[in-house]
Amino acid sequence: MTKSDEGASYEGWIRTASGRQQNLPIATVLLILCLVAGLHLVFWRLAEPSSVAAPVDAELASVSYNRFVSPSSGDRTVSEARIRTDLTAIAKQAKAVRTYASTQGLERVPEIAAELGLAVTLGIWIDKDEARNQREIESALDLARRNRNVTRLVVGNETIFRHEHTAAELAEIVRRVKRDSPVAVGDRRQLEDIS
Repeated sequence: MTKSDEGASYEGWIRTASGRQQNLPIATVLLILCLVAGLHLVFWRLAEPSSVAAPVDAELASVSYNRFVSPSSGDRTVSEARIRTDLTAIAKQAKAVRTYASTQGLERVPEIAAELGLAVTLGIWIDKDEARNQREIESALDLARRNRNVTRLVVGNETIFRHEHTAAELAEIVRRVKRDSPVAVGDRRQLEDIS
């Protein structure tokens, strides 16, 4: 018997302590592997403490709100009923709400929020579509002028991250909005500095 024949004859066999060879069925090997994996999981779970967030008993200062509409619906507008339901739930837990856009139904947020006693930080969604950006800016400025509960405008959330505008381009948009806004204007970084 050659060494290669000898190696081939060992496939599927194990050598027992007595030196005898015994065939180990694949089902047995899988069972052993599953058992080892299961024991590993149990020991890992026992060794790793789980943590649970502390309950929030006080009212939250603010909650970010962005209602995504199902793309399959064809209509990208959020309904007034949906916004009212969402903001009613938020008003029980928070003093203010922050949006990411000022169009596609979200222009209803300030009025509904005012009815519920919520202040609003209104977002202006900026992307590559300049016509849409202009509609966002005009909507946000109009909403800030008409609704006393709009306390701040936030311009261009994540537009730099998405590589849709440079920092200089966003700065120019922010300056343009600040020039016409009746309320404070900032970008995401400025809000984080304030918080």
